[in-house]
Amino acid sequence: MRQRQMMAGALAVAGWLGLAAAATAAPVVLDAQGRQIQGTAIRSHEDGRIELATPQGVRTFQPGEYRLAVADRPELFDQAETFRQANQMPSAIRAYTQVIEQYAFLTWDIEASRRLAGIQNQAGRPGEAARTLEKILDRADHFGQRNQLHSEYLRYLAALQERGELAEFGPRGLGALARAGDPPVAARALVLRGDLRVAAGQHDEAVLDFLRVATLYRQAREIQAEALFKAGQSFDELRDPSAARQMYRRLRENFPQSPFAARIP
Repeated sequence: MRQRQMMAGALAVAGWLGLAAAATAAPVVLDAQGRQIQGTAIRSHEDGRIELATPQGVRTFQPGEYRLAVADRPELFDQAETFRQANQMPSAIRAYTQVIEQYAFLTWDIEASRRLAGIQNQAGRPGEAARTLEKILDRADHFGQRNQLHSEYLRYLAALQERGELAEFGPRGLGALARAGDPPVAARALVLRGDLRVAAGQHDEAVLDFLRVATLYRQAREIQAEALFKAGQSFDELRDPSAARQMYRRLRENFPQSPFAARIP
């Protein structure tokens, strides 16, 4: 099994990650209980295991036994940033890709993936951008990165939907966002998944996604109005006019100014 090894220097990312101000020039693992363990060197394995060298010996952390593992800021990442800022995108893409490969599970793969996805999207390739982020969606669950990453992923999916390419693309991360995203993100993910199910003729499954948003995500009012309208449409397709009228009535009463209210048949 290929291993990735990075020797540690100054932990320049401590503040960015929200770690304690007392973090020193050493790699850090934040264990499942939230304790910081500092070491002198760190490496990751393809199965997500982390090995941290400490003065007391090497400690191994299995997936699920740590929240976060951080190597020192890679020189390669800074090179990629320089290329990107100089608009040398092919060189930036190569460098970010190398960071993703060499620093897997050591935090920098997440930031490099976000930068790479941004370049791909700016080049008019939102599908590539979304695929790049799908590889790390389940590993960006710490220190505020999750919501930011989820929002970026949904933005790329929205671009695909505008092009009429979302169904063909077949997003793989909507279920994870629906389960773990913050309320607006989860609500948007459920509506997108419902749209895909409608496109596939799965109205009975789609209506469940729309109803979940309409019932559980009242703080996401703009998305809730859309969900009520689409739930009504799905009930119409399922030949349940009574349920459809109920959805449209809730939409008209609770969101009279919504553009979706104006579209009620």
